[in-house]
Amino acid sequence: MKMKSLLFFMVLSGALSFYSAGCGKDERAEKQAAQKKPSPSETAKIPETQKEEPESGPAKVAYHYDPSGKTDPFRPLIVEEAKSVGKGLAKKVGSIPPLERYDLDQLRLVGIITKVKPPRALIEDVTGDGYIVTPGMRLGRNEGVIITIDESEIIVEEKQLDMFGKLVTGKRVLKLYQPEELEEK
Repeated sequence: MKMKSLLFFMVLSGALSFYSAGCGKDERAEKQAAQKKPSPSETAKIPETQKEEPESGPAKVAYHYDPSGKTDPFRPLIVEEAKSVGKGLAKKVGSIPPLERYDLDQLRLVGIITKVKPPRALIEDVTGDGYIVTPGMRLGRNEGVIITIDESEIIVEEKQLDMFGKLVTGKRVLKLYQPEELEEK
């Protein structure tokens, strides 16, 4: 038992001596050595790539970003495009009201109320959204204006180009939509 305790004591004292030898350095001396500038003879031994430049000069930039040919990260991905309307006027697509974005063939007349002043109609676009319209409102891509709302139809006056390139106004009729079930009976 004495032998084991003696061996344990020797190992413990050896470990403590190694530990205390490592902790004995002065940290201030290490910092001063790191901040100390090398002498001219020591600088000659340092390769050119490791030599430091004087601190008074401008700092060199390691990387410079060149944005040419790259997309702007702050610009929206979907940009509103200009659309020619009528006599060559241009409107932005985002500023066009929903009923003026579609051609009259893409709109469906779903319902009509004629007993009120002014008469009203319900028009549905291709996405299924419904809009209430009255006479005088604009409708369709070709600057159409609703002239009258009757019991079964809407009459729209549109501007169109004829075959000679002249701007002509024509009337188009939107009939009340009848589901297939009612048409067959």
